[in-house]
Amino acid sequence: IYQRLITLPMLGLDGLWKEYEGFERAQSEQLAAALVEENLPKYQHARSVYLERNRVYSVHDLRLGRLATTPVDYEFVDQDGNTKEDADEVEYKQSMKEEINLLAKW
Repeated sequence: IYQRLITLPMLGLDGLWKEYEGFERAQSEQLAAALVEENLPKYQHARSVYLERNRVYSVHDLRLGRLATTPVDYEFVDQDGNTKEDADEVEYKQSMKEEINLLAKW
């Protein structure tokens, strides 16, 4: 479990790494040296990712009391926030309406 956890960028990763080292050393000193050496790059990568995320996203900037919103693709949204339908989508919806009308007549 430790080996998988130390690869996840999260708060408290340094403490978890220290616990992992202690756990491995309690089992076998020689095996611990090999396993720690093997997992050190994974831990360092997870730590650097966590630190980078902290630079970009601050806990104070998050609005925890709000619901998540869907991401907006600005190509398909006009200035008023209304979505624009492309020609293929309009044509598809029209053909579906026609097929529904034909099936209703049957």
